[in-house]
Amino acid sequence: MQLSIIAAQDRHRGIGKSGDLPWSLPAEYAYFLRTVHNSPVVIGRRTFTEELESKPIEGTTTIVLTHDENFSVPGVTVCHSVEEVLRLPLIRQATEAFIIGGEAIYSSFLPYAERVYLTHVRTTIEGADSFFPKLEPKEWEETWGQDHPADDDNEFAFRTTILERFGVP
Repeated sequence: MQLSIIAAQDRHRGIGKSGDLPWSLPAEYAYFLRTVHNSPVVIGRRTFTEELESKPIEGTTTIVLTHDENFSVPGVTVCHSVEEVLRLPLIRQATEAFIIGGEAIYSSFLPYAERVYLTHVRTTIEGADSFFPKLEPKEWEETWGQDHPADDDNEFAFRTTILERFGVP
């Protein structure tokens, strides 16, 4: 199993504002959906309820990580620790599993990640209140990248990249 992180950040690592994504980038969202399709995804409870409105992502197995022992949503696997997620057979048997946010979830799983799919949105979000963790350049190498210009549907230009960790964590 390969554990990967997928995220989009602004120039200052901002990933959210007031519990929501701070941009509208349909091309980037389509890339996200293609990338995670048929894979398990791990998301924090707050991000799941606020950004996804408690709806699993179609074509994925959604795992919500929460401290709330009473949290339950039909069609969703609920876990209460990083270790519990990593022990799940559906994670251990997957070709690739994705960590999809938010800030605390990214930070908690970063030590276990082998790959990061990181979109660099070419803007600065004023008032961003959640951030992607800083990646140490000496630990990560960009192995793929593609630019996308701003257009009628995508308000900002962005670059999608894949970064591989040197060695296995």
